[in-house]
Amino acid sequence: MDVASLPTSQTRKATPAEIRLINKGLPEGARKLKETSIIYVEKGKRVTSKSGFATNRQHRAKRAEELYGEALPPEKLAKEHREGTRPYLSADSERRAIRQRETRSVDKRIGETAKARASAHGFGRGKRQTRKVLDRLEQLNAQHERYLQTGRGMLPEEEYREAAELMFRYYGPDDERTRRMQMSYSVGEAAA
Repeated sequence: MDVASLPTSQTRKATPAEIRLINKGLPEGARKLKETSIIYVEKGKRVTSKSGFATNRQHRAKRAEELYGEALPPEKLAKEHREGTRPYLSADSERRAIRQRETRSVDKRIGETAKARASAHGFGRGKRQTRKVLDRLEQLNAQHERYLQTGRGMLPEEEYREAAELMFRYYGPDDERTRRMQMSYSVGEAAA
């Protein structure tokens, strides 16, 4: 049976062991699936080397067809979400997509030196480093803004310097948050 034609509610992700089993049944010379591949098999059926499967791309197109009435490739659906011509399914999925785009754009802009500086400030290297740094900068910026408004809860100088340096590298020198952080320090120094 063609798993790609089944409703998505009748399919499930295959386990790595099932992917190995399916690989045994693929014809000679066919491109083998990686164990980390995301493929879908029929729910409630035992997987054998002869079992059919749907790729992640086929599954996502089928899901789009069920939700929006037309089978859209994942790239086109993502583009329509970005442009606002198709709504996200939930506010949470929209928020996650926005955060991912922000992280990718920062990753493109910053270089290895910024990542190395982040490592020096205690942010481990790896796939989620940029997101961790951005989350921490948002937290420190909010704390600093509260200090500017209320006059209480000043950042310790070491944290302030860390935040200012990372903001300069991650947000850029022209960002309003970076300028406010740098200006408030020079004003604080002049008053002291």
